[in-house]
This record gives sequence, structure tokens and C-alpha cells, in this order.
Amino acid sequence: MVVFASPGMLHSGMSLTIFRAWCHDPKNMVIMPGYCVAGTVGHKILNGTRKLETDKGPIPVNMTVEYLSFSAHADSKGILQLIKNCQPKNVVLVHGEDRKMTSLIDKIKDQFGLPCFKPANGEQIIIPCQPKSWQPCQKRHFKAVRKSGNKFDGMLVRKNNQFVLLSKQEALSQLGLKPHTLNLNYKTLSLRPQFGGESNKWTGFTTSCHP
Repeated sequence: MVVFASPGMLHSGMSLTIFRAWCHDPKNMVIMPGYCVAGTVGHKILNGTRKLETDKGPIPVNMTVEYLSFSAHADSKGILQLIKNCQPKNVVLVHGEDRKMTSLIDKIKDQFGLPCFKPANGEQIIIPCQPKSWQPCQKRHFKAVRKSGNKFDGMLVRKNNQFVLLSKQEALSQLGLKPHTLNLNYKTLSLRPQFGGESNKWTGFTTSCHP
């Protein structure tokens, strides 16, 4: 009989219940499908423990214990390959044993020379960034700004994978668009009172858009 049961670390649930019922028989086998956190039953039996202390007393582990890497998490080799493909500026490790994460950080720094962090739960980290500034701007725009003392009002346009700062008129010309103006009017309508009553008032907004 073959039974697939979760959780894979044997720390609770159906898998632990079946394990307790079958672990005493050397004819049985348990296959651990991946990483087990320290302190779990799975971690203990993978490290050779043959007698488990439980709330119901000691349990002998006579069954065969095997390991099969069948985890959704990437191993260190997979992480290094991911870093090589993505070429990030920084790396943050968020899951794993502290000792193994420290070893992986050393490999990342040796192979890629990248800053690497492994913050604890709830710990804040500061990653320094170098902001980019786009230089290609028309000099006449800055000359006009210096003379008038006003702020430059323009549009950042991406063209041929480069960013260029253009005036609104130049951007509209290159895009083949016409400027539109949106007018917002406020109107109040007051009617004369009849038969000594109060006047009726109507207020509202009207909008108009024209090129």
C-alpha cells in the first residue's frame, strides 16, 4: 500500500498519524519529499533519530527513511541560476535555515559581487539605490526658465528607448495631437418668489471641451 499524506514535514495532521501507526515495522518505508524545518519529526528522522519522544511516550522508528527532493522551493543551485538570469542589483533571502542562508550569501557575494541580505521576521533593512536622471533636454528650455524664473512645464517622452524632456508644444507636435481646453463653469439660477414664498435656486456645473 502506498499513501500520500500531508504535511510533508510530519509535524501534524494525517501524515503524522499514519507515521505513528507504521513506523515500528521495518517492512515499511517513509519517503520525505523535501526540506524539513528543524524540530519537526521529519527533520529528526532525516538526521538519523530512531527513537522519538512524544506526548504519548517514546516511539521506535524501525521503518526505512528515504529522502526525495520534490520541493517547490528552489535550492541553492536554482537560486544562483535565477540571479545569473535576472542580474539584480540586490538580493534578499527570506526563507531558510540561518546557517544555510549564510553559506548561500557567501556564494552570492563571491560569484556575483552583489549586496545580499537575510533579515529576520519583522526586521527592516535599508537598500541604498542610485537614482537615475535623464540628461537629454533642449538647452533652450533651461535658458528660458532662467530668464523668466518660472518652473519648467514639460513632458517626459520615451523615444527609441531613451527619455527626452520636451515642452508641451513639441510633444504634441511629435505625437500628432492637438491641444484641448477644458472649461469648468459654475452657474446659479434664481427664480422670483411667488405668493410670498422663498425663491427657488438651482446651482450646478457645466463643462465644455474644445480643441
